[in-house]
Amino acid sequence: MSVGGGSEGGGAGGADGGPSEAPIPLETAEDLYDRAPCGYLSTRPDGTIVRLNRTLLDWTGHTADELLGRRFVDLLRGGGPIFHETHFQPLLLIQGEVREIAFDLTCADGTALPVLVNAVLVRDGAGEPLVVRIVVYDATARHGYEQELLRARLRAEASELQLRGVAETLQRSLMHGTLTGGDGFTVETLYRPAVESLEVGGDWHDAFALPGGATVALSVGDVVGRGIRAACAMGQLRSAIRAIATTGAGPADTLDLLGAFVGGVPDAKVATVAYAQLHVATGELRYACAGHLPPLLLAPGRDVELLWDGRSRPLGLGPAAGTTAEGVVAIAPGARVVLYTDGLVERRTRDIDDSLGRLTETAERLRDRPPHEFVASLTDELLADEDNRDDVCVLCLDR
Repeated sequence: MSVGGGSEGGGAGGADGGPSEAPIPLETAEDLYDRAPCGYLSTRPDGTIVRLNRTLLDWTGHTADELLGRRFVDLLRGGGPIFHETHFQPLLLIQGEVREIAFDLTCADGTALPVLVNAVLVRDGAGEPLVVRIVVYDATARHGYEQELLRARLRAEASELQLRGVAETLQRSLMHGTLTGGDGFTVETLYRPAVESLEVGGDWHDAFALPGGATVALSVGDVVGRGIRAACAMGQLRSAIRAIATTGAGPADTLDLLGAFVGGVPDAKVATVAYAQLHVATGELRYACAGHLPPLLLAPGRDVELLWDGRSRPLGLGPAAGTTAEGVVAIAPGARVVLYTDGLVERRTRDIDDSLGRLTETAERLRDRPPHEFVASLTDELLADEDNRDDVCVLCLDR
């Protein structure tokens, strides 16, 4: 007798003389994999696709020959590759799995397929990465559902505004001591907690003068996670940057040493930082970003630009010490530099490139406003959709 089928040699009729039900065909493991109601693919640790199922090919319109041998990150569109670099891959290496990560896949006809991705890193007997198994779910209808959940959550938390105020006060106290200006420059900062959380988070901003007073240091960062442990880790990293910078280390060396430091701070294993040093008299700005979004430069007579140089992976997951990248740019009198955390721009329902475009357009429109008004208006406009699910830190320096 076949599994799921009728008896062998059965007649044409059932016990009541009627027609018998057709036997259920046997499904092989390969059939179940290939025609599953979700996409499956496997990659090498470097992301090279080595196997995928028919469902994923049907969804995207690609052929197996087009995708085998390519890297999974190459299928991501918009800001997906950046998010893959700064969040997906580091969390996979640390935790061994990631769940419900939103991406847009590029289909063969150029359209986008919104998906949710779960991934598991399989290691060999020696603990070395062997293969990454990825499950892909079609998330086309998810946006409306998420919006309704968010609205319900906000209504439920409306009565707890007082507790949110307490959390905000604690977060601000941990960031006490930020420099507000000096001879030839001014600094304006802003911190705003997530709309849907009453816990403190791991975002910070800081500005401080280096020994001698000729250079001012700026840092903005984010420790992944929430709660008092994330906040304490944030405080340690913020203080560590100050300590390292006073030794004369430049931005790249500072992040190298900070990357080694996070190994001893368990709750800071995944953290991103944008760190810069401005020589006030000459206007030379040296900067480095460890897995962090690029600083914004508003220079007189020029379009607003994102500073993409000096990039490396998040703290603790970057290249070997001494190889961290560093960018250099001249900051003319009248220029403005803006550092910010990802809560200002990242949205699950919006492409990161679109969000960064909105950031530059809004900054351009507000560029003539005084620092305090600029920071407040920039944040208000970018968070007007009430979809921000993360804390926001913004630091603005005017020369």
